[in-house]
Amino acid sequence: MTGRETPASPHWRLRAAVVLVTLAAVAGSLIAVGLTLDRPGTERPRARTAAELLPPLDPARPQVTGTRLASFNVLGHGHTASGKMKKRWASGPERMTWAVQLIEEHGLEIVGFQEMQPPQLGRFRELTGDRWALWPGSRLTTAAMHNSIGWRTDLWRAVDKQTVKIPYFRGNLIRMPLVKLQHRTTGRAVWVFNTHNPANAHGPAWRWRKKGFRIEADMIERLRATDPYTPILVTGDKNERQKYVCNMVAWTDQHAGNGGYLHPSAGCRPGAPLKVDWTMGSPDVHFTGHRIVDKGLIDKTTDHPLIVDDVVLPAPPAAGIERVLLIDAPGLRASTLARSGPEVAPRLTALRAGGASTLEARTDPDRVGLVANTISLLTGRPVNPARGGHGVGWAGPLPATVHDSAGGYVASLFDRAHDMGRGTAFVSADRRMALVAASWDAAHGAPDRLGADNGRGKISVVALQPNDDAVSDRLGELVTGAAPALTVATFREQFDVGRRDGWESASYHASVRRLDARVGRVLDRLAAKPQRAASTLVIVTASRGGHARIGAMSRTANHRVPVIVSGPGVPAGADLYALNPDYAKPPKGPGTLDDPAPPLRVGDLANLVATVLALPSIAGSSSNAQQSVDVFGAAR
Repeated sequence: MTGRETPASPHWRLRAAVVLVTLAAVAGSLIAVGLTLDRPGTERPRARTAAELLPPLDPARPQVTGTRLASFNVLGHGHTASGKMKKRWASGPERMTWAVQLIEEHGLEIVGFQEMQPPQLGRFRELTGDRWALWPGSRLTTAAMHNSIGWRTDLWRAVDKQTVKIPYFRGNLIRMPLVKLQHRTTGRAVWVFNTHNPANAHGPAWRWRKKGFRIEADMIERLRATDPYTPILVTGDKNERQKYVCNMVAWTDQHAGNGGYLHPSAGCRPGAPLKVDWTMGSPDVHFTGHRIVDKGLIDKTTDHPLIVDDVVLPAPPAAGIERVLLIDAPGLRASTLARSGPEVAPRLTALRAGGASTLEARTDPDRVGLVANTISLLTGRPVNPARGGHGVGWAGPLPATVHDSAGGYVASLFDRAHDMGRGTAFVSADRRMALVAASWDAAHGAPDRLGADNGRGKISVVALQPNDDAVSDRLGELVTGAAPALTVATFREQFDVGRRDGWESASYHASVRRLDARVGRVLDRLAAKPQRAASTLVIVTASRGGHARIGAMSRTANHRVPVIVSGPGVPAGADLYALNPDYAKPPKGPGTLDDPAPPLRVGDLANLVATVLALPSIAGSSSNAQQSVDVFGAAR
């Protein structure tokens, strides 16, 4: 059975080349498209490159960054001062006390404020001290102050501060803040832009709102072109509902915190509920929780809701990598590669020499079943359902779907890639792997709730082949043709031969040679396209080892498996344990899930692939869920 190919939506596709430009060049480009971008002289002693602004990233640190964002119109003091239109409200400073309480109660880290007037700004600083910073705050005009962006200084620091002029009442231009923040722990950077577009309080203002939205869109597009690997967050009181979001998703690649996006065929899907207060993000922003706080303390603080979003900023794409080829070769014994690698597996031996590897990785500690560990490889979960595992291979025959074993939906690496519009493929000659195809097909996959709706079928191309040679041929077609962002393949013959004839028999060695040749043919096809090869990471592992004697049981031999990683940015000849000092080679046996310094496991590779493809960790996963496994080291 061969599945159809569905190309990844260009709306979500990451750019292939890393572009480093001076921030001065960014400003020049923005001006070239008609934007006015101000830089106070006291803020910028000289124009520096983006690389200079960001310190070298420590490869031992997790680079996936979570934060909590909000858009917060605090209702200007002038609206509620004595004799003003909102007479029953408390003063601005008193309401700011409650606003700070709401900020702390909701654990906010980055806030786009609107209507923050001088008495409120003063009270905010009294209450927060140096725990929060603001841009522009009181650094520019009072009008600019109203729309300041705030951030927690223990978590974020500003590396670039700018303003963009946006029309307000009667078309008067007001400087709105744009700031580039860097996370102090992970090193991840993000642009944040905040606006307040005019209401109809002084006559019809749609034309000024629309002009402001166009300026905002042009700024976003210019940032995406000149700084493509830095996510963009937008907050603001836009004083429009559907008109705002539908214009922005049409003009840019942004999507809304409330789920609004541009459907490739059905047009604007504005999301719900529709408010005039908005949060937006670029494709590399993952909104994982959207809340509208409109009851309780907020009722006496302001006449707007507080818009809160949990946000995940994935690691930047590694070394320009756009796609991963993940090969599972169960029965490929680590000891065979160690003793006879150049003889029986010359291509895999060369792959090891040119990349990072270990012959001391481990399968799941409780189950060594072939299918069980393939599912762990795809989901980042252990097998034991009592430990949050997927349950496949724990007890009884294979289920109809993985979800049946787990007692609930099990997200996979295919979910993460597919839901962000990236192409996926699965190729195998093992009839039991039909379980993979069935579990994440259009009938059993979960609804896509991230950005554009790419459907429930998580695997774009399913190719169940008659034999391993056909698997190799199909992989060669994929890596040189459609080239999905994620391609997973399994080879089975070496497992069957080893189990039948013995794991170090002549026939087993012959089967490993054939495996090596099959992988080699795929690598040769890939090498024939240099640009494709320069953006592809190849990972080879085994979901099970095997003991040297027929019928013998050895937990060490069965659990011990190789992991080989090769591609751009991966240091040649590196040992994966040397690159990951928080992991330890187990002296013998499989170890346990509670080891303080665990071995590298097959299940860790699922979230490693997610990291490389700039995706968040897989929902429900526990193996390498912090995405800390590193294959680049100092070469990154």
